[in-house]
Amino acid sequence: MPIVAVIDIGKTNKKVALVDERFAVVASRQAGFPARMEDGVLCEQVDAIWSWLKATLAELYRERPFDAVVVSTHGACWAALDAVGAPTVPVIAYEHDLGDGQADFDCDFYRLCGEERVLQEETGSCDLPLLVNPAKAILFAQRRYAERWRATTRIVNYPQYWGFLLTGAYAAEATSSANHSFLFDLR
Repeated sequence: MPIVAVIDIGKTNKKVALVDERFAVVASRQAGFPARMEDGVLCEQVDAIWSWLKATLAELYRERPFDAVVVSTHGACWAALDAVGAPTVPVIAYEHDLGDGQADFDCDFYRLCGEERVLQEETGSCDLPLLVNPAKAILFAQRRYAERWRATTRIVNYPQYWGFLLTGAYAAEATSSANHSFLFDLR
């Protein structure tokens, strides 16, 4: 009977569940890795999650060998990578609060990227608070980490980042790319 390891990187918990062909969970593990402040920016704990994930997958495989792996994550996160696949900047938590500077940042974003109404029509994205729109988070990262950003050659959505870590292969997927990102032209 085939078994699939389902990795779920959520905001509250990170989980790995082994699921059989009847969709029954036959084993699971979970842990919490809340976002933390790093140099004044709220960031995901990707190194800690990665260490836990590797150990957990190995442990579960010894317990019950699986045939495939599927990755699901919370939306709106992405990773900026250099030419060899190393992160250039931290994975910024989308709930990072710009405080009183949010309104000015949003106005500047639309000044640089296009009128809000037009962007919404083109991308199907709504304007969301904090850095929940990935295009805004990318602009924030480009400014906050300007020197480090110069090494960025690729941006991958969060599920595909974990897939890359697991396989060494890059991928893109339209659902994550279009998810209120202001980065995907629906036409």
